[in-house]
Amino acid sequence: MSRVLVTRLLPQGSLGPVIAAGHEIVAFPGDLPPPPAELVAAVRDVDAMICLLTDRIDRKVIAAGLDVYEQEPGVHADLLAAPRTVLLPRIGSATVETRTAMAKLAANGVVTALAGGTPANAVRLLSADGRGL
Repeated sequence: MSRVLVTRLLPQGSLGPVIAAGHEIVAFPGDLPPPPAELVAAVRDVDAMICLLTDRIDRKVIAAGLDVYEQEPGVHADLLAAPRTVLLPRIGSATVETRTAMAKLAANGVVTALAGGTPANAVRLLSADGRGL
């Protein structure tokens, strides 16, 4: 079981998966993250930390690597400007096995389409009024 520090109160249900996985939650009360000295002291006794990306967390405590963003392919300006943050779009899928499977899926789709069929992963495009294109 891991100890997870939560830097502020979060919306109800936000920590459901963490709790369901059996992790112990150590949470600071309130709507703002704790002062830097308290935060630095608290992270020494935990295995992970959950905070908002907009929190001004001391650089001694946190850095972030983000694989998925809201409203992709665009990236919010705050993420681009965030210090100690590395944006790694879709790096989680960059294994040889995954990329090989992706290539095979695409190739099979092309073969199926050229033979007059519909690829298994085809996406049906809709017009603004909801009719197929």
